[in-house]
Formats: sequence, structure tokens, C-alpha cells
Amino acid sequence: MKKDKNISLILFIILLVLVAIKIIPFIWPDTRTWGFDHLIFVPHWIALTAFALMVISLLVALSELGARLGRNLVNTFCQTFFYAKWRIWYRLIFILSALVIFVIFSQSTHFLGDGYQNLGNLGQKGSTFLKWTEKGTWMVLGAVQSLLGIKDMQNALISYRLISYIAGAVSIWFYFLIAQIGSTTNLVRFITFSTLLLSGSLLLFFGYVENYSLLYPCLAGFIYFSLKYLSLGRNLSVAVLFLFMGILLHFQMMAFVPAFLFMVFYQGRGRKLFENYKKIILISAAAIASAGAILFMAKYRNDLAFRGIFMPLWTGFQSDPKYTLLSPSHLTDIMNQLLLLSPLIPFLAFSGFESREKLRIDKRIVFLALVSAGSLAFVLFVDPKLTMPRDWDLFSLSAFGMTLLFILSMREKSFGMIFNFIPVMVVIMLVSSGSYLFANLNTNRSIRYLNYIINLDKGKSLQSLGILGNYYAAKGDSKTADSIRTLLSEYYPDRSNIRLALADIERGNLGKAREIVNNLTPDPYSTEYMTIKVILYYNEGNYDSALAAVDSAIQNSRYMPQLYIYRSRILLKRHDLERAIETLQMGRRLSGYDNRELIKELLTIYDVYNTPDSIIGYARLLIRLDSTSCDGFYYLFIGYAKAGDSAVARQAIDNYYSHCKNDPLFDIRNRHIKKVFPFVPH
Repeated sequence: MKKDKNISLILFIILLVLVAIKIIPFIWPDTRTWGFDHLIFVPHWIALTAFALMVISLLVALSELGARLGRNLVNTFCQTFFYAKWRIWYRLIFILSALVIFVIFSQSTHFLGDGYQNLGNLGQKGSTFLKWTEKGTWMVLGAVQSLLGIKDMQNALISYRLISYIAGAVSIWFYFLIAQIGSTTNLVRFITFSTLLLSGSLLLFFGYVENYSLLYPCLAGFIYFSLKYLSLGRNLSVAVLFLFMGILLHFQMMAFVPAFLFMVFYQGRGRKLFENYKKIILISAAAIASAGAILFMAKYRNDLAFRGIFMPLWTGFQSDPKYTLLSPSHLTDIMNQLLLLSPLIPFLAFSGFESREKLRIDKRIVFLALVSAGSLAFVLFVDPKLTMPRDWDLFSLSAFGMTLLFILSMREKSFGMIFNFIPVMVVIMLVSSGSYLFANLNTNRSIRYLNYIINLDKGKSLQSLGILGNYYAAKGDSKTADSIRTLLSEYYPDRSNIRLALADIERGNLGKAREIVNNLTPDPYSTEYMTIKVILYYNEGNYDSALAAVDSAIQNSRYMPQLYIYRSRILLKRHDLERAIETLQMGRRLSGYDNRELIKELLTIYDVYNTPDSIIGYARLLIRLDSTSCDGFYYLFIGYAKAGDSAVARQAIDNYYSHCKNDPLFDIRNRHIKKVFPFVPH
């Protein structure tokens, strides 16, 4: 009894601390508390109401009223959603209500993650992949957008929102199922569902523009069917399907393969297979692991982009040299991330560890421990390029397994005391997740939150400031946009110096440009830094160095079409036509075969080298992509004129003259046409 009282006191203190830490941002607003500081971004009356509710619920937890309210809430919830005759319909009504909320309060800005970059990428014709790890998600987005019709920014936004809403509905359905399969105890079912739902991850379902919303139903489905297989011996193939779909959507789901292998070989046919061929399986596993480690290290050493994915151990990247694997700022960021995704995680962790003997005997606990280990490894070793507060969505799966691990590890005999804390637990989760939504679903508050993130990590916020500046420019607020450009010059002087160097190159002042470039801080991970070196070497006629620099830049930004154009031009200067064309085709394979800039570069080459069939083919491709393409009409004329088909050439040039009076190159092209092709009427 005394032990139970001590445990109850510790649990109360943990909840008290979880409430108290929310005061810290009001005292020190610029501290690294982004995982729980969102009350400072909401109206004062809401913040005061939230604190009042948390304090009152803490006081209630000290009385019998807390236990009574907790039992009533738990029993009513479970009776409605797990035992009632119409429970499936109640769940569907709940999910439909959530969907309505998602749609009504959809995000109005997209500052977190690569929101605006992804939106622009999907909305433009001939969209490109930004990251090789997310190609599966891009394929799904492209399929949804094609069903909507026109490929533009509006349909790109609708595509993201539809996927976000659907992912939210399916995820909530699985939350019910996980709570049901996880335990037969009402309390555990209630805590499971409420902690999975009332999380910062809810933001992913409010029309969120990023590539991670779909991962939630994949992970939830994988965990549900895995728990079902471990409990009932059924649906292993469905668990495999959800894991496989998740890996196709994003490679981070590979972190859960060890948990999957444990599940497969722990029982059923997998267990028999393991027992019969134990030595062969262990030797094969060791060989595969060794080969994987060797391949990993080789790629890590030789591939700049791959190395840039992971956290540096001793010295951070140029943007923030102090931000390393075990630096206080990184470890604090991980703590913030976990609190954002699971506001009660310290409370749940203590409750789970208090009965840690279960870890040795419960196969489901071991499975969830492996899921948690994979999540923790991902959030620990992968570098948050945009700063972790902006890259929170990349790591949004990190607390899912841990939360379930701690909940399913709790002792049954401690359930009685936990009922007292149910009201305050619910209030804390509502305040935490609700304030995060408040901070990001409103335009002005989301701007304030982005500014907070920028001030927190200025070194890594170049893109954040750029996005904010573009946002104001698009809104017509040139004054604010100009002030942000001033900040960009102040915070990132190398960026301004690169622009000065480009201007000097354009004026032919290569000596001055060389002086500026030599004074830049070397940063092989910076595409801008490597690109200015490429351009300078090219204009100096140092094509060997230019080729080496552009190859290094492509390693780091392999989906950037302009780099392939630079590389092709360098190879042409080295009289290597075949490799120049191969380079542009490689760029099309990686950036999208419909990329018009790469197609136009190919047309330029085929024009110079007099290859009319290729000119005609690629010109028709441009016209198919855009029926009013001036480049397409012009090069279609060039191709047929060079092929000697003057009738079709005239038709093409008539289209050019009819549609392209505003073509920026009209005067140049018109003079060229009249000079070289005399059959065109003057």
C-alpha cells in the first residue's frame, strides 16, 4: 500500500511538472521549448483558460472526485465505442465528425516541412522528385492530381489535402482497432486511443502539405495487424502489406523491419522454420548484416548526399557546426519532439518502467520495444535539415511505438490509482495538441511560430527566411519582403556574395568574381556554393574543374535540372556530344521526363548539330505538354525546315507568329528565321 502511495505521488508530480513546464516559454520565450510552448502563440484568454483547466484538474486528481470522473469517462467511452451494438456506426460518426473538423479548419499556410516547395513542385508542369526516399508518395500525389484534371497549384493543394484527410480518417479507424487489440481493460483502451489521437501528429490531417501524412495509416495498420498476429496468430500477410506500402512511400519505414523479423520468427511457421534452420538463418543474417554495414560505410564515404542525411558526430554542418549527434541542442530537440507527439510520455514511461519485468516475457512488448528502437534510431541519427521544429513531420512517427510500449507495459494493479489522473491527463493532452493546432492553423499565428523557429536556429533557417519573404512578396507586401531580404543578407553574407560574384561573371569581370568566390566559406553540401564554382570555372575555361564541381553538386542535389544543363554544356566544351546528351537524359530520368528546361536544352543541341528528326520529336513533346508552347512551335519549324518539309514548316511558323508575339526571344528568333530560311514570307 505504501509503495502504491509513493507511485501515485510520483505520477502526480510528473503531471504537475508537465503543467509547470508550460510556464517556461512565458518567462523565457526564446528558449528551445518548441515541443510544448504553443500556448504563447494563442490569445491570452485561451492560454489563461488552459492553465486554469490544468490546475483545476490537478486538484481534482487529489480527491475521490477525480477517480469517479475518470471511471465515468473511461466506461462511457468504452461502452460507446467497444461494447455497444452500434459501436461500428459510432466509430464512423466519430471519424466523420473528425473529417469535418479537418476540412473546416484546414491549414492556411504551409511553412512547416517543405510545404511550399512541395506544393510548387507538384503544381508545375513536369514536376520533379525532391527526395529519392519519397518517390512512392510522389507517385500517389501525381495519381490523385491526374484524377483532378489540370496540373496547377490549386489542384496540387487539393491533392495534398485529400490525401491528408483520408490519412487522418484511416488512422483514427486504426486507433480504435489498436486500442481494442491492445487490451481487454477499459482503462488501457481509453488511454491507448486518447494518447494516439490527442497528439501533435493531428496537424498532419488538417490538409497538411507534406509527404508524411500517408505514413500514419501505414504504421498504424502495420502495428495493429502485427499485434493481432502476435495475439491471435492471424493476418501476418496484411501486416507485411502495410509495412511494404509504408516502405514504398518513404524509406524511413525500414526502421521497423527488425520488429517485423522478430514477429515473423517468434511464432507460427516462422518459428518452426527458425528452429529447423537456426544455424543457416543466423549465419545468413550475420552475413547480410555485415554486407549491409560494408555497403553503408562505402556509400557514406563516397556519396556526399547520402552522408548529408545523417547527423555528424563531432563537427556539425556549415550551417550550424555545433549541432551534432550528442549536442545538447539536438538531444533537447528530440525531447521536444517526443513531448509534441506524446504529451504524456514521461508519465507513461514511468508507469511502464515501473513494471519492466514484462519486457522479458511479453512478445508484444518486445515487438513494440523494437518498433520504438527503430523510431528512436531514426530521430537520433537523421539530420533535421530545416531545423527539427520545421522538420517535425519527418520524425512524426518517432513516439508512436514508444507510447504503445509504455501503455501496454503498465501493471494492472496500478490501474486503480491511474483513474484519479484520467481527467488531468485528458486536459493536458487537449491543451498540448490543441495549442499546437492553434499555432499552425491560423495564418498570423503560424507566421509568428515560423519567426520563433527562425530565431531559434538562425544558422539553419536560410530556407525558412526565404519562404517567408516569398510569402509576403506573393501577398503584395513588398515592404516586409524587402526587410526579410535585408535579414537574409545580414544572416547569410555568403549568399549575397554569391549573387555579387554572379553579377561580376555576367559583366565579364572574372578576376573580381574569383576573388569573391575564394573568400566564401567552403561548403560542399551547399548547392549555391558548388554552383557558383561551376559557373566560374566554366567561364574561365577550366572545364575539368567545372566538371568535377558540377559532379559534386549533383551528388548533393541530384534532382536539380539546372545542374544537368551545366554539366551538358561543360561536356560540349570538351567536345563530348554523346555524354552531353546522356547527361540531359539522365536529368530527365531523375527530374521527370516532361521537364521542359531539359527538353529545350536538348533541342538547342540538336539544332546546333543539325538533327532534324530529334528536333521534331522533342518539339512535338513540348507542344503536347503545352499546346501554346512558343519553344515548341519555333523548334518544330526549325526541325521541318532542316528536314526540307517546307509545307509543315510554314504551318509551324504560322502558329509561332499567331501565338508568340510576346515571346521574350521573338525578335531574335524572327531575325534568325528571315535570315536563314528564305522561303518564309517576309
